[in-house]
Amino acid sequence: MIETHLLKLRKPDSISPAEEAVIGGAISEIRKVRADQLFIEQGQELKVSTLLLKGWMGRSGDLRGGERQITELHVAGDFVDLHSFTLKWLEHDILASQDSSARRS
Repeated sequence: MIETHLLKLRKPDSISPAEEAVIGGAISEIRKVRADQLFIEQGQELKVSTLLLKGWMGRSGDLRGGERQITELHVAGDFVDLHSFTLKWLEHDILASQDSSARRS
């Protein structure tokens, strides 16, 4: 499942087999997420980063009128919350748009 991310990394540059092994070894768990499931809630404390392995996810926030606004879409190979590494929380939700798999590390 990590292959999609490795393909993205190989496109602009080459990575060694040792680097690929380190990336693969960083996986702490793989979670399957069903469509329309809230994966990360706004304000939730984060201690890991998430790489989307399969499917689609989106960042979203609620508007004053109660509508949900999608602000970014993520495809396989994207980190959905990498910027939270320094913040330790998100100011938006992460929602699965279709059945997805994500690795936590």
